[in-house]
Formats: sequence, C-alpha cells, structure tokens
Amino acid sequence: MDNWIAARLGPLLRGAADPLVIDLGYGATPITAVELADRLARVRADVRVLGLEIDPDRVAAAQPAADPPRLEFARGGFELAGRRPAIVRAANVLRQYSESDALEAWATMLANLAPDGVLVEGTCDELGRLGGWVLLDATGAQSLTLAARVETLERPAELAERLPKALIHRNVRGEPVHERTIRGVLAGVLAREPTALMQLGLMILVATPVARVAFSVIGFALEGDRLYVGLTLVVLALLLLGLFGVG
Repeated sequence: MDNWIAARLGPLLRGAADPLVIDLGYGATPITAVELADRLARVRADVRVLGLEIDPDRVAAAQPAADPPRLEFARGGFELAGRRPAIVRAANVLRQYSESDALEAWATMLANLAPDGVLVEGTCDELGRLGGWVLLDATGAQSLTLAARVETLERPAELAERLPKALIHRNVRGEPVHERTIRGVLAGVLAREPTALMQLGLMILVATPVARVAFSVIGFALEGDRLYVGLTLVVLALLLLGLFGVG
C-alpha cells in the first residue's frame, strides 16, 4: 500500500500546502508509520507523518521511534486529532466495525481532511502481500485497488476477504452489483463513474488467469505439442464454465 501511495498520490503530496500524512491505527508497534515516513520522504523531503492511536499505551510505546517533525505519534481517532492532513492511511482499522459504522468513520475522516485531501482505507494480510483498499475524496470513492501475486491465488474470491467494508457485505451470491454487462461497465468507465472503475479492475483481475491459460494454448500449438494443447484446452474450458456459472 505504501508504494502505491507514493506512486499514485505523489503529485498530490508534492503540491500540498501542508505535507502532513496520518497513519491512523498503526497498531501495537510503530513500524508501519516508520516505513511510511521513509517511503514518502523520497517523494517529498519535508513530508510529516503523524501516527495516531486511541490506546495511550501504544502511543507511549511508539515514542522512541519518533523523529520530530518528520515522524510523530499522538493519541487520536477518526477525528484525526484535530489535524487537517493531505493524506490519511487507515489500514486494517475498520475490519471489526459494522458496515454502517465503517461508513460513518469514512464520513468523519473525510470531513477532517485538507481541502484536496484523500483517504486510503483498506486491509491486507499479515505479510502485506494480499490486500485491497479504496481511495476516497470529498466526492466519494474514486478507485478500488486489489494487490496480490495473481499466480499464488487459488481463486479470485480469496481477495473478497480484503474488500473494504462498504463492498464486502455486497459479496452475496445472486445479488447484482450495479451494472452487470461489460458494455455497461465500459460506458461507466468512460463517464468516470467510481463504481464502474472498481468493476473494471475486478474484471481484469478475474480475466488475468484465464488469459494466461489461453496464451498457453497458443504457445503449445506453435510448438506442435498436441497433448498439452488438449490438456490446456480442457483447463480453459473448465475455467470458462466456472466463470460463467455453467454446471
């Protein structure tokens, strides 16, 4: 997530009047805030990272890692300790909240951002190799990012556990999710609709392993390997049957 923030939000950070970034809910140790400060310093040398926790014991434990003004720690929650940051990162913070409470937390954080500020909220696994996060500004959700090594996924549904709270409760079999046709999704993308952009990302994620198998068929055919062409076609057929819900 840090590398994505540095790359995707670098222009925003460089242009911010006050380069304040908040790492909300950094956890039992301050390592995430320390790493975030190090990475963002490469984007803007005078960036300031503030780690916030509601637990005073965690704030006290983090003080040895502080390096004011570059990196500081304080007590605070969704109100952002009265600060007006350009960027807020809230990773693995809202998992235990209900959907309604998570949406309320979004609203509270967005209301306390700098005028052009953004919120990056999501979750990841323990190693940070499987994650999902949503980018929000004052107008609402702007993008959904899913991060994973596709070849290590047994099925795309593994990423469902990492969806933001506003989406995870919509992961219900048989329940339509906004526009369901490819043509409708593409039309929404051209109109820059946030939901359509999210759906396009999910479509690309699902299509990636299918495309790899399809290209393998072509590769084996060019090599003249009929056995593997046949086996790979079977695999491709099974993938397509599963994808379109046949069987």
